[in-house]
Amino acid sequence: MSPTPTDLDSRRDLLLARRWLSLAVAVLLLAGLFALLLVLGRTPPLDRLVGDPDWFRRCLVVHVVLSLVLWFQSFLAVALLGLPAHPRRGRIAAV
Repeated sequence: MSPTPTDLDSRRDLLLARRWLSLAVAVLLLAGLFALLLVLGRTPPLDRLVGDPDWFRRCLVVHVVLSLVLWFQSFLAVALLGLPAHPRRGRIAAV
């Protein structure tokens, strides 16, 4: 017995949702790395290693963009694709 088109669509949606969720986690990890770079760049013994005066501003902008914009967009894609939250409750978001 072959799978129905709705089964194939739900598998594809689940795979896409997992990929978007992986992207959301990776974005949060990268944003945390940039936050760590910000802290290390402002530490008194290490601040001499950073010669660029705009370095702090650039790292701060990348940190904020990664943590807010990209994470919200990728997690919204996960919610819209509808990962199964619970067998009885169905999907997270009904599209």
